[in-house]
Amino acid sequence: MRDKYFIFISIICLIITTPAFAQNTWEVTVSNYSFSPSELNIEQGDIVTWKNISGMHNVNGSISTFTNNPVSFGNEVSSAPWEYSFTFNVSGEYQYQCDPHLSQMQGTISVNQATSIHSNINLNEVKLYPSPFYNSLNLSLPDNHNYITLKLFSLTGMEVYTTTVKDKKAVHLDLAYLAKGIYLYQLTSTNDAIKMGKIQKH
Repeated sequence: MRDKYFIFISIICLIITTPAFAQNTWEVTVSNYSFSPSELNIEQGDIVTWKNISGMHNVNGSISTFTNNPVSFGNEVSSAPWEYSFTFNVSGEYQYQCDPHLSQMQGTISVNQATSIHSNINLNEVKLYPSPFYNSLNLSLPDNHNYITLKLFSLTGMEVYTTTVKDKKAVHLDLAYLAKGIYLYQLTSTNDAIKMGKIQKH
């Protein structure tokens, strides 16, 4: 019984200390050769849902089309009705289009980086090395951190790795299973201070 009590308390503490991002859902109507609204200003972690109610359309926000997009998103061309949702975990400026009607149907999304106030952790002191890395990655942490959460995302925005480190100054991460390529990392500290960047695996 006592063990169950401690497990319960540990779970509650984990929930309280786990950083939470915005989780609002925004709806874009696809019809009449337009995205409505065609411009959105959202927060990191928000979800955008496109709803096609008329015609044959798609959402193309791929990096191959818009090279400055932080990550790719989009779906295939299909006739109505359909819905497509994407969670914007990576901040930045995004552009997208409907491929069959690219001269008429274009949109932009500004994703604001989640920030925090009253954080006493300087995330510039957190080091990820080596870069590029091969099978393992080292995480060097400041002395005064309570916890640091590391998340890795593919360039399509898919979360491929997450770990939370408490009361340690250095961590060795085994990432041999990850495919070669460029990954986006997101470091979150106490009070949800955030640092983001890119790292490459050879």
